[in-house]
Amino acid sequence: MFGGLWVGACGVSARQFGNPLESGGTAGTTTANAPSLGGAQSSLASAGHGSLLESGANSTSDAGAAGEASELVAGGSAETGAGSAGTSSSGGSFASTGSAGTSSAGSSNAGPSSSAGASGAGASGAGVGGGGVSGARAGGAGAGAGGTSANAAGAGGTTSVLPPSCAGLEPSCGAQATTNCCSAHPVSGGDFNRLNNTTPSYAATVSDFILDDYEITVGRFRKFVTAYNSTGKKPPALGAGKNPHDASDAGWLESYNASLVSDLPAQVSCGLPFQTWTDELGANENRPINCLSWYTAQAFCIWDGGRLPTLAEWSYAAVGGAQQRYYPWSSPPNDTTISASNASYDCLGDGTSGCALTDLVRVGAKKDGVGRFLQSDLSGNVSEWVIDWYGDAPPSPCTDCANFTPGTGKFRHFMGGSFEKNAFNQQTSGTSSTQPSNTMYTTGARCARN
Repeated sequence: MFGGLWVGACGVSARQFGNPLESGGTAGTTTANAPSLGGAQSSLASAGHGSLLESGANSTSDAGAAGEASELVAGGSAETGAGSAGTSSSGGSFASTGSAGTSSAGSSNAGPSSSAGASGAGASGAGVGGGGVSGARAGGAGAGAGGTSANAAGAGGTTSVLPPSCAGLEPSCGAQATTNCCSAHPVSGGDFNRLNNTTPSYAATVSDFILDDYEITVGRFRKFVTAYNSTGKKPPALGAGKNPHDASDAGWLESYNASLVSDLPAQVSCGLPFQTWTDELGANENRPINCLSWYTAQAFCIWDGGRLPTLAEWSYAAVGGAQQRYYPWSSPPNDTTISASNASYDCLGDGTSGCALTDLVRVGAKKDGVGRFLQSDLSGNVSEWVIDWYGDAPPSPCTDCANFTPGTGKFRHFMGGSFEKNAFNQQTSGTSSTQPSNTMYTTGARCARN
């Protein structure tokens, strides 16, 4: 164990976050229905998830907080992150202000995709602030408050939902800036080795789930800020955001409430020149939101109908499952080729040397960096929070697992190399961690769904 992180007998390639100088470290083996705020997890009507779930519509270190340290695989130096002291939110839970949806028969549209279904019972389509969220069951289409709709085909079909974070947003993500920023694809589960570590204890099995194609954008986060303020800045409902595949996942806990700050814009304004948040609409709407604390990231995903992925799920998507890819885009899996068309890394995302805000590129802009399951930016741009606490002991073989027990230091993991890290640090074989209240300009998140 180095720096408080798992290191197997075979070793894992080092990842150093926050150091302008990279160290090779130890040579390693690398081989829906969206609910209202605080609502339950989405429920897919299609068998096997269908195909596309697409919704309409410098190397300077961060300012440090006392007691924060980042965990590095196979040695290396610690990252300093700006700590965000959470203020307590008064009780209650995120409230829904929309009205229940009504069911309809036949065909209806949800953004770019449509499907026809037999009439059925429409799920509750409660929304926030009139930005309707709708649901469907067994082939029936439900219309939510605000007039948006979602369709579900019968068994074996596809499901389209409109997460509240994309309600009313123009498609502006992806390689051509024409894809909906809430686009997501199913990840077919299976067996693999977490973090590409061939040590037997790293073996894991992951069930099918859905992972957003893109990191949370500034524009999507702006929707969350509006909803959060309109509901009196209340936290998610207790138990919301559970992973249905893991009985040990208790979802949102009351103990998290005090760490969900009341002033979200202030929290994500972690300092120029690298913060992507702007108080007014601007040029950053399809860039990834950074400076998120773990609590804010999880609260966003719950509000948006999902949850943060587990370390195992995130790693599975990044390595391409049993393919165990060196980079998310590696084909063949052991291909170590990386270029500016794959990821925003080494402060070259904008095509020029030197770290700048423009190295935090539009999500999905790197067309050759898509992973096996069609997610973008699993390496580069921003690192991404996952559910797991760092544990004091190496992992054990498991199925649909996550670590819900805080280890020494009480750190949470985040995954993937950021825009300022070099090619070595973009591999799928490492992870890092910090205290969950900390905010860093190198860190954002993406959501998982079921």
